[in-house]
Amino acid sequence: MLLTHTLILFILVVESATSQSFVTRQLIKTASQLRQSFSNFSVHEFPQELQKRLKGRRLYINRETMSMKSLEILIKHGLKMEDELLGPLRNAIAVAKLQNERKKDQEKDATNKDIEIISNLAWKKLRDSYRYLSLWIIFKLIKILISIFLDLLKCLLIKTPLRF
Repeated sequence: MLLTHTLILFILVVESATSQSFVTRQLIKTASQLRQSFSNFSVHEFPQELQKRLKGRRLYINRETMSMKSLEILIKHGLKMEDELLGPLRNAIAVAKLQNERKKDQEKDATNKDIEIISNLAWKKLRDSYRYLSLWIIFKLIKILISIFLDLLKCLLIKTPLRF
C-alpha cells in the first residue's frame, strides 16, 4: 500500500504464465456522513431556508419513516410544487377509485343476474316437479265442486234441506 498526498493506492500483482504486471487502483473516500442539524424558523421562512440548504444538493427522503402526510406538507409548503408533484398522484387515485366503483357496480349487476337466473331455474324445476300434483289437486277440487253442485241440484229438485 502506497500513500501519496492523502490518496490511497492499492497495488495488485497480476501474474500469468508469460508475464507479470502491476495494477493500481485508487480508492475514493467514503461520502461524508449526513449531519443532522436542527434549526428553528417560522413557517414563512421554511421555503426559503429549504431552497437555501438544498442549493446544489439532492434531498434524500426515507420512504420507510416519512408518512404521506409529511411528504405532502413538504411538497406543498417547502418545495411549493404541489400541482407538479401531487397532481398526477391525485389524478391516479381518482382514476383508481372510479375504476373500483365501476368494478363494484359490475359485480353487483353480475350477482343480480345470477340470482335472477337461479330463481328462474328453481321456479321452473318446481313447476315441472309439481305439475302433476297440481293437476291432481285441481282434479280433486273439481270433483268436490261437482259433487257439491249435484247435491245442490238434488236439493232444489227434491226440495230437501241441504246437508254438509
